[in-house]
Amino acid sequence: MSQTILPGATTTPRERYEAWAKSYDDRTSRFNWSAPDYLLKAVLGHALPKGNLRVLDIGVGTGQASVPYLEAGACVTGIDISEKMLEAAKAKNHQFHALIEHDFNIPLNQAGLLKESFDLVISCGALHFATDLPQTLSQLRWVIANGGILAFTYIPPQKRNFSQATLPLNPSDVEWMLEQFEFQVLEHQSFLAYYDNGDSNDPVYYQLIVAGCTREKKNLPESLANIDRTACVDRSKLISVVSQPLMKGISQTQWIDDLEEVEKQN
Repeated sequence: MSQTILPGATTTPRERYEAWAKSYDDRTSRFNWSAPDYLLKAVLGHALPKGNLRVLDIGVGTGQASVPYLEAGACVTGIDISEKMLEAAKAKNHQFHALIEHDFNIPLNQAGLLKESFDLVISCGALHFATDLPQTLSQLRWVIANGGILAFTYIPPQKRNFSQATLPLNPSDVEWMLEQFEFQVLEHQSFLAYYDNGDSNDPVYYQLIVAGCTREKKNLPESLANIDRTACVDRSKLISVVSQPLMKGISQTQWIDDLEEVEKQN
């Protein structure tokens, strides 16, 4: 969002969202923040909520874009740079499989995530903070399973100022980047994301994009059909890094405390 909404435009995204966490849902409502609704409307046509779906929400915030999947009983993991935002998400939705404090500009394996372990990756109002979008997209391709869906919003160029951490992107450039990582664009559209400072004469526009992996997902052998689909997080790695900066896990899954036993299971 623009620097007039977030407290302290010269601060980092983490500092701003930490300061904003308690009032996030209320303030975004007053600014007519519609990005989660638009993104969900688009992605639900390609990834219906169901219990066996493995979902990763990048920049999960308070969980606004995860609700339909949580309610359907899907295995939803959220990562966010702000610990306080994750606490708000946990308080609102106890169904999260895991909530992990992590900067998505850092490789996702350092957050304990596993290769090709999610069927759907969503990100609402976050990827414009990517310091290197091609690198971020390569990480998302690494974590999403073949045949999976990626859906996210970003900010296109427009006549207004954004925070220094925000990177506006040309739609054609985003589509080209996705093609380099074997994604096929399924939907791509502009929408009115919010009114700056609640002023209806000052609209801010976002883009949303839904893309699928061009390689089809292979059918599992019958012997593997009942494999544990919640194993999308390396639990032993999360335990080992839980005390490190930007990698604190808030889990809703009863993990075994004995690290050696967890490593055997993994």
